[in-house]
Amino acid sequence: MTVDKKMVETPGVQTKMALSPGDKSPRAWRQVWTSFAEDTSLHACNYLAKTQRTRAERIWWLIIFFTMVTCLLYILGDLLTSYLRYPVITKSSVEYLPSMEFPTITFCNANGFNSSMAENATDVKEMFLWFNPILRRVIKRNTSSVLPSLKMRQDTLYKAMSLKKEDYVLLALLREQDVSLEMFDEISGNVGYCFRFNSEQMIRRHGAQTAGVPGPSGSLQLLLDIHQENNFPGPYNQAAMMVYINHPSDKQSFIDPAIAVAPGTTAYISMTKHQYKFLPKPYKSFGADNCLDTDSPSFRNPLKYAPTYSWEACISECLSHYTTTNCGCKSIEDPDELPYPYCTMEGFMTCSLGYMQTIYVNHTSQRELCHCEKPCRFFVYDTKLSYGAFPSMAVTNYMVENNFVPSAEYARQNLMHINIWYERLIIQKLEYEPEYTLNSIVGTLGGQMGFFLGASIVTLYELFEACVYSVKAFVKNRITRKQTHRTHPGH
Repeated sequence: MTVDKKMVETPGVQTKMALSPGDKSPRAWRQVWTSFAEDTSLHACNYLAKTQRTRAERIWWLIIFFTMVTCLLYILGDLLTSYLRYPVITKSSVEYLPSMEFPTITFCNANGFNSSMAENATDVKEMFLWFNPILRRVIKRNTSSVLPSLKMRQDTLYKAMSLKKEDYVLLALLREQDVSLEMFDEISGNVGYCFRFNSEQMIRRHGAQTAGVPGPSGSLQLLLDIHQENNFPGPYNQAAMMVYINHPSDKQSFIDPAIAVAPGTTAYISMTKHQYKFLPKPYKSFGADNCLDTDSPSFRNPLKYAPTYSWEACISECLSHYTTTNCGCKSIEDPDELPYPYCTMEGFMTCSLGYMQTIYVNHTSQRELCHCEKPCRFFVYDTKLSYGAFPSMAVTNYMVENNFVPSAEYARQNLMHINIWYERLIIQKLEYEPEYTLNSIVGTLGGQMGFFLGASIVTLYELFEACVYSVKAFVKNRITRKQTHRTHPGH
């Protein structure tokens, strides 16, 4: 009988084996792993492969090896679990700038309607009394007297009786230079028209207004007259100018906190600009919610009427959709392009206002009805306030003597002076960054592998190579055996 001799090659090992039927020598794939165990940098493997070791010693090293493998797998499993929670770290920094763009500053009179401009002031007064949440409870009124005014359309009320920016602004200065009324635009607020400085529309028309120095020298100053003597008794009870500060790309929401400046005072408002930058999906940015990466090159503004995306603009369009669809009319704050008539005051109170309260106040309804995501990057302006009496007695007397105001009482009841500036020309930034990056993952993986097994990334390739050679040797061995059986059918 002829026996075929063949050379079986393994990584780093050459072993001559007689492959014949019934041969008792170790199989080729076992030789691959024996060679791997002898040459690899994995701790304990060389002790398992050494025939000089007793069986008890090899079993002991096998226990140590699998204990280390178990510990490594546990640590890697914990690392994977932690990674899938997408944790973040917070990075804080400060950026100093030579100049800074002013935010959009919105001024709204708490009672912006002029009773002297009403055709039937008595009926309209009854309507505003009904709107006042305090007076309508402490002073009982006959609701039938309110009905005629409730048939008035919102746009008619605003156009006929709302005070305009030229009624309010007596003087405007920016960096101690005169500012014309053309630098302010008007929008519809809760109670009459509001006027804005450095809005997105004005920036496109005139360019952004900036502050080149911090403090009062770079401030916006306004001398205002709120015409309190012609206010209706509602819907609000205070006499004040409400000041809202937001980034130009954000739509002004009149449910946001405002600074109330009372007549007879001078208000000093210093601002600090903050930038927040969170991470998009799958990271969580607002509790359990994701944010929308509006800075991504692939981002497309989903809003129909707002030129730039903001959460406030998304909520506003959502509210407009539901109020117009269900009420059959639009409110004065809805886009002019909507093909619906303006609501009457009755329609606004009985229908539109209910949807406003549901969507603005109820966060569950916001998620279920609107599906608006907050942008990952946004700006917030912190403010510090201080007040003083305005005008002083000397200034008041001079105003009265020169017929600037009719009386000292009028000045105290109607005039106010507002100063707004940046405290410092800095942006305080807070950014989220992934806790696990490619570098940190590779470093952690390599460190744990080295600590428990003395392994590295190269060792993983050695293991992969051994697997390939063992499979290759096993397949060749099977083929050789089949060929041998055909050559020696009796065996």
